[in-house]
Amino acid sequence: MHFSSDQIGILLAIAPFVQSIACPFWAAVVDKKPQYHGSLMGLLCLAGGSAIMVVMYLGIITPDEKNFGIEMPSFLVLTAICVFLYAFCSGTLVSLVDSAVMKILGPNKILYGEQRLWGSISAGLTVFLTGQAVSLWNNDLNAIFIVFAVSSLLFMALSFTVTVEPEEYESKSIHTIENDPNAPLLPNRIQTFEKSYGASGYKANLAPAEGSSSVPQLPLNLSETGFFDDILHSLTKSMSYTSISSLTRTIREEADDYMEETGALNMGLALSRLPSMEASMAGILPYPTQDAEAPSPEMIWNLRIVSFLTTVFLYGMILAMINQFLFLFLQKDLGVASGWLGLTGPASAIMELTMFLFCKQLTETFGVTKLVVTAHIVTLIRSLAYTFLVPNLLITNCLALVLQMLNGIGFALFWATAVSEVDNYFPPTQRSVAQGILAGLHGGLGTGFGCFLGGYLFENYGGAVLYQGAAVVTALSAVVFLVGRLGQA
Repeated sequence: MHFSSDQIGILLAIAPFVQSIACPFWAAVVDKKPQYHGSLMGLLCLAGGSAIMVVMYLGIITPDEKNFGIEMPSFLVLTAICVFLYAFCSGTLVSLVDSAVMKILGPNKILYGEQRLWGSISAGLTVFLTGQAVSLWNNDLNAIFIVFAVSSLLFMALSFTVTVEPEEYESKSIHTIENDPNAPLLPNRIQTFEKSYGASGYKANLAPAEGSSSVPQLPLNLSETGFFDDILHSLTKSMSYTSISSLTRTIREEADDYMEETGALNMGLALSRLPSMEASMAGILPYPTQDAEAPSPEMIWNLRIVSFLTTVFLYGMILAMINQFLFLFLQKDLGVASGWLGLTGPASAIMELTMFLFCKQLTETFGVTKLVVTAHIVTLIRSLAYTFLVPNLLITNCLALVLQMLNGIGFALFWATAVSEVDNYFPPTQRSVAQGILAGLHGGLGTGFGCFLGGYLFENYGGAVLYQGAAVVTALSAVVFLVGRLGQA
């Protein structure tokens, strides 16, 4: 599409910032209407997928072809709009899938990691198949969009079959409010339940008519009832959905207890201990009806916590600088073929899953400080190693795979340690918010600024300087982390 690297950096930076708002927004919507959870995922995939296919079309009609009359600034704006739509719609699907899976599992939510494992396997296989498809199509990058389109269609078909029963939420909510451990799970014991909607004060009587077993009917004109005002009011008070992060915290605690009791090593349980960044981001602001509290200023400005959160931000920035421009660097500067690029996905996924499996044992053996420093050392070595690779050699292709395995090691060590460390810093009522801050700094601000800086360096100084710069930021991040540790000591 003939964009410069700094323009690519701007486009890549759109998604993290948009998703920090879109994830809590759509999660709040499915909280209000859980029966439409699957359908909403399918529609969001359709909207986001359509935006990406428009990008494919824009790539075909490049502005070099004067007969289309499209200037480069307008071309960039059109692409940015498509990226925004994709981030706002499809970029939230991981969070919504996490939410649906945890709620469908119900009392078996400790098995969440076994479901999430398939997502990691799918990510690695998709990168591999995409690389092979590009190679078979004589390096035609449109093959990427074809793979994306097929995957999106399959996801939509499955999404529309997902059923999340709203009765489950009502019964859980009523059960929670009454705090009655002996209360039945089904809501048929309730004779009358009224709810006021919005400023109009309309009350919906959900009790069925006497002698009737039918579901109570609500007025069709929801605008008059103030229903939508109620949704907006909830979103205004809290653009979040902390039940996702609260469920994730409960899963981690149960997985920890089970692994301590049994001593078993299980990939599903290991992944259950780690909330995704999308799920954690839902806890940035607490939902009004829950007991989540914002950390006090005194706690936030503690030297140890400030240095750690700064390290989280810098590490997110580092990974964005390295990974977002990696394929461009490998293909453009080092001449790595698309087939080899496809192998980087499985290589990274295998090491990442392996490290997640043993992260609990590693933390207990070596401690947080050593693991975080190790993650930085691995990332530093990886960054500098890219600058010494010689173009168009077989050994370069092999080393690129080895270095991508280091990515799996570094990220898994850091993220697993960061999740556990944040839980240790804050009391239980503040952990949902703290996990949201962690995800926002790493996957939001850190990734966004990393894309901006990486694009600028790659465009103006080349790939070697980009990875040297990433090495410098890695060293700075390690120093900031150690200063906090030594200062606290």
